[in-house]
Amino acid sequence: MRMIPIKTKPLPPYGQKLQAYLQKGFKPKNSIFLFLSFKAWEKAKAFNQSQVVLLLPADRSPYDYCWPVQGCSVLAFDTGGLEPNTIEQTAHALLLAGALSVHIILFDNRLVVYRRD
Repeated sequence: MRMIPIKTKPLPPYGQKLQAYLQKGFKPKNSIFLFLSFKAWEKAKAFNQSQVVLLLPADRSPYDYCWPVQGCSVLAFDTGGLEPNTIEQTAHALLLAGALSVHIILFDNRLVVYRRD
């Protein structure tokens, strides 16, 4: 019988640091910051030293990644130009990955909250 290799999804940018932290049995004390859309790289770089961050590049689907968020809360920031369906997909992908809750601050400062209810 021929074995078919299982493809695993990659971690999102900045995900290796968080995954290593979680594998040691630690959990972030605060929400994980997730930066979305056009200025995501710039924002993630600015916050990476002081906060646990993840990033979803503007040209990628949230379903492209294996999100290391099991048992954590996520605070996501739309950095400009995020499509409404991407907001829903991002929250869905994070909740499927085990996030306890997802709070998304939209570019116009509105807050959208998703929970595992």
